[in-house]
Amino acid sequence: MGDPFWDPIFDRLKDDLDLLRLMAFDLDDGVLVDLLRPNSPLQRRLAPFVKGRRLVRRGPFIVGLLQDAGHDEPLRRILFFSWITANGKTMTFPSVPADAAALERLRAGEFGPPTKVAILARIDPRPAARLLLEGYLAEVAAAAGSGGHPPSPAAVRPPAGPPSARQPPTAPPSADRPPSGPPSAGQTSPVRPAAAPPSAGQPLAVPPLADQPPSAPLSADQPPTAPPAADQPSSAPPAAGQPPADKPAAAGPGREAELKRRLDEAREEARNLRRQLKAAEAERQSLQGRASAQGGELARLRQELEGLRQELERTRARHAALAAERASGPAGGRPAGAEPPPPDGAVPGSPGPGRPEDRARITTLEEALARRAATISRLEGDLEEARRRLERSADQAGQVARLQELSHRQEAELEAGRQAVPGRVVTRAQEAVAGRSGAGPGGRRVVVVEIADARLVQIPENRFRPGPPVDGEWVLLHPGPDGTWSGGQLLETAARLERVGVLACRGGSWFLDGDEESWPVWTALTAADEGVAAAGVWLPALAERPAGIHGVRVLATAAVAAPPTFTSFATIQRFFRLIAFDAGLFARFLADQGIPATVRPDGIDWGKDARGALNALRGRLPVRVACERPECRRTAAAPAAASGQAPAAGPAAASDPVSGSAPAAASDQIPAVPGSGEAIRSWAGGCFLRDPGEDEVCSVCHEIAGTAEPVAASWDFGGARVVIVGGDVVGSRYAESLARHRLQVDWHGGFAGLGGVRDGLGGAAALVIILAQISHTLLRELLPVARAAGVPVVFCPVRGVTGVLRRLVEFLQPGQGKP
Repeated sequence: MGDPFWDPIFDRLKDDLDLLRLMAFDLDDGVLVDLLRPNSPLQRRLAPFVKGRRLVRRGPFIVGLLQDAGHDEPLRRILFFSWITANGKTMTFPSVPADAAALERLRAGEFGPPTKVAILARIDPRPAARLLLEGYLAEVAAAAGSGGHPPSPAAVRPPAGPPSARQPPTAPPSADRPPSGPPSAGQTSPVRPAAAPPSAGQPLAVPPLADQPPSAPLSADQPPTAPPAADQPSSAPPAAGQPPADKPAAAGPGREAELKRRLDEAREEARNLRRQLKAAEAERQSLQGRASAQGGELARLRQELEGLRQELERTRARHAALAAERASGPAGGRPAGAEPPPPDGAVPGSPGPGRPEDRARITTLEEALARRAATISRLEGDLEEARRRLERSADQAGQVARLQELSHRQEAELEAGRQAVPGRVVTRAQEAVAGRSGAGPGGRRVVVVEIADARLVQIPENRFRPGPPVDGEWVLLHPGPDGTWSGGQLLETAARLERVGVLACRGGSWFLDGDEESWPVWTALTAADEGVAAAGVWLPALAERPAGIHGVRVLATAAVAAPPTFTSFATIQRFFRLIAFDAGLFARFLADQGIPATVRPDGIDWGKDARGALNALRGRLPVRVACERPECRRTAAAPAAASGQAPAAGPAAASDPVSGSAPAAASDQIPAVPGSGEAIRSWAGGCFLRDPGEDEVCSVCHEIAGTAEPVAASWDFGGARVVIVGGDVVGSRYAESLARHRLQVDWHGGFAGLGGVRDGLGGAAALVIILAQISHTLLRELLPVARAAGVPVVFCPVRGVTGVLRRLVEFLQPGQGKP
């Protein structure tokens, strides 16, 4: 379906390749690259001049593009309308009267720089507008030639008798005045006649083109060519008397024009693909015929090859028999009176002179076999290529089917757009339910819309897409087959924004207060909505509608439950991972620390958030780590009997720290534990025991959790000194634990520098490297230093004290110590 405004203009200018050249130089690189997408051969031919979406050689690219456009009218149409679409500001000129005011706006640069106005002068079909544009271009050329500034507005007068404001922009050009082109910097006449159309069947001639763009005068403030903005027209400018383009009432015609353009492009592409599909189908049938013929020839050649192979085998068998006969018998394997054997390769029983010909025949047959094998390989390759072409044809057929489906869908959308009616939402309400008074619960939500002739219609709210509208919003209504309205479409989807805040009333006006901004609310609210969290739909100002929130939706807010203040003794024990829990000891600790809490028979009431109170005790509660070994737990609890401290029994008796079952005597409760080389939080009343976590060291045996070994016997290393590197979890406890075996230990961290280790290697009996916890960089640097110092290296895969002691005993072999 053609465009009544632009099609006559394109038909007049479609053979003017000089105009298309100016348009191509004026377009952006990205727009020119997009022109190649529908045309794969042209895209491959011009690929050397393109890098991404940028042209590396603009001149040769445009030369190749225009050479192809000379015999491809759809490409010329796409190039022409791409420039029209990309220059929305310049193409508003055909919708204004050609008078003195238009000339002043041209001089002010409202319609773009002179390069774009020169192209506009060839496109505008109005004779008066063409005279006005030629006069303006003559001013620019004169100013550029004299080196001065353009003349003042009073220096050039518009032509006498300008057309009225109601002059339509679709007036055809006169026959005696062809469209004019833009003047170059060295030309004196601003008018260039259009090229004569070619004869039938002759491609258009491309004008000579250099690597430089046209030398039309450029403005210093010329903006780069870019695709049109959302508020610029993308098709024909509206004629005088039509509503402005920014009014929603013109959304229907503008959308119809856009859909028409897209439908024409889809149809043209579908036609091209149909032609390609027909050619591919014909080629496929030809390839199938050739493949069938080649298959027959291949079968014949294989049969002939098999016969030649059989003949060759028979010949070789006859040669083998002659060789065996010659090898048997007297006098060199030949019986008396027998004829001399035939030469090598000769066939027995044949005349003597013909035997060399047999050898030649064998050679010929072998060459024929090689040629047949090469022919078979070539035919198989041709067959595979035919299969690939057939698959490509099937893909093109699927693409044609998809384009046809898209074309049908766009036709249906275009038909729906023709019958659609624009309107403005007046209000939203809820219909009354039958048998009830008022709008009771269960009533249907409807939208009241004002359409042409100030007529009001109502449509169910759930029929609008993509969602329900708000008051004052413009919509497009689609009529149904039975005279009703089948649905509606929002026209301001891109402009509406959702804002979240709290409703507030100030000075008799309502506002939606956000975190950093406040928006006025233009919908009816009540006093009960004060301080309510809500989401509002913001719309920009349009005609009589002010900018602000035109629809409010109250957000559901769930009440936050008060945090618990009571914690049971079992919960406290699980929270701190204690082996056993003494409620009396815990109560005395709270009293000594001045922590307000109420002790109950089954737990503690903190009077505030219980979890916050427990988190505050993490750094204050005296807790000692004891592994699962009974010896470690008894040792950790032993100072209670020694000190004679017996904590009072609380509401819940504590369990035995070893078995965790029966209550222990008062002397076995968990008292204060003196420091055993361990930095624990001190409290005179005692401490608690807990299980070690991952990579945590027992405070008694200094072993990692889960890796404890049986306690070794006492050894006597005779005061030898070793250097231990790594095992930062145990750290300085190596020296404390191994000192009772008369072993001096210098420990260094596994992630420190090499300086301290290098200085301490002198006189060491061994260097122990804890592989479970050491930097790879330090390990690589440490080995050469130890080798240079002559210190043996012992690798230990575990971090525990017992494992390190076992490796040192294996290496140094000390004597037994005193028990």
